[in-house]
Amino acid sequence: MSCKIKIGIVVQQFPVSSETFILTKVLGLIEQGFDVRIFATYKSKNWEKFGLSLNQICELKKRLIISPLAYKNNLVIFCLVATRLVLWNFFRYPYFFVKLFYQEKVFYKANQTSFISYFLYKLNFIGHKLDILHIEFDFQAYGLLNLKKILGCRLVLSGRGDITRTSVPYLYKDFYPAVFGAVDYYHFISYYLRDEALKKGLNQGKPWKLVEPAIDLNLFNPKVRPLHRTPITLISVGRLSWAKGYEFMIDAVALVARKYPDVQYLVVGDGEYSEAIQFAAYQHGLLQRGCVQFLGLISRGKIPDYLQLADIMIHGALEEGFCNAVIEAQAMELPVVCSDAGGLPENIANSVTGFVVQRRDAQAMANKIIYLIENEEERILMGKAGRIRALQRFDLIKQKQAFTEMYLEVSQLNQ
Repeated sequence: MSCKIKIGIVVQQFPVSSETFILTKVLGLIEQGFDVRIFATYKSKNWEKFGLSLNQICELKKRLIISPLAYKNNLVIFCLVATRLVLWNFFRYPYFFVKLFYQEKVFYKANQTSFISYFLYKLNFIGHKLDILHIEFDFQAYGLLNLKKILGCRLVLSGRGDITRTSVPYLYKDFYPAVFGAVDYYHFISYYLRDEALKKGLNQGKPWKLVEPAIDLNLFNPKVRPLHRTPITLISVGRLSWAKGYEFMIDAVALVARKYPDVQYLVVGDGEYSEAIQFAAYQHGLLQRGCVQFLGLISRGKIPDYLQLADIMIHGALEEGFCNAVIEAQAMELPVVCSDAGGLPENIANSVTGFVVQRRDAQAMANKIIYLIENEEERILMGKAGRIRALQRFDLIKQKQAFTEMYLEVSQLNQ
């Protein structure tokens, strides 16, 4: 790329095991020649879980800008970092410093937010001459909208579905008009999410692009599974949160276990809902019998090994933008039984690579699981169709090309 486009990526933490799509995207942008800066609120302790090379880690850390808020638990370090940041920006960029200070005072009075926290957080952006500021989760956008004018850049937001799982839109009565009015370009990971944004007031004519999640198809590359193996193993991969609908998956497995007592269910992931989900399995007697195994957080490089052990993936989400884990399962030739939440019906091909059932309907999910258990030939055919679908639609190379096209389109917009 002869003229580097400077892009600021805004996230809460980087890298995060449940957000590998952002890590792969950033690496792809760097490969394509974009000048990328990652603005994170907090530090990550998960670098070793991604199988990155030392060169990649060094390259990413060089581009990573951490907010002073990351040090709030240590008052001495926080004060030192904050003081250095304030003095540096005051003397080096006095005009932008004063402008930001004034705007934050106005924002604080209007919304009763934490003036110091927001001001220090945004000081990190001053001095970076960005062409594009991309906020990866649109629920974070409201307090950052004024950065667009201060930095003189174009604003891109990603609709990933997380906004429906937060209280943020309800804290500010003008949230949607303000965000939709300020954004220059929207990225959505599913048509469902764009339709939801249109219902909430997004202008039909606002520039946008659909870029679906993608995965490393070399990493998620299946081996041949032996025929007629028993017991049948089910698997779920994802954060243990209420939105993933694990209680209903546990209920479905309990129903399946009545007919097939030796069925196995592997749960890969951790999260704040872990205790509740384990208790649900205990109530059904599934834990005591060893039917359900909670494996905790597994490094990304080892997830294909666990998918290789399984025969069927189940995913009973209540809210879902798209779901990388479902793509990974299809790539590993696993048929998927998932709910109809959000963008999931776009993710799999119903009755081809798996089945879509109504969310919260454990019996419907159990029926489809039993069908796949009893029809091995169709289970295998669905798995192979899933691999083909992943190769056609969810290849990282195609995603890199799509993001390159998107940022070039954004850079050419009139401000």
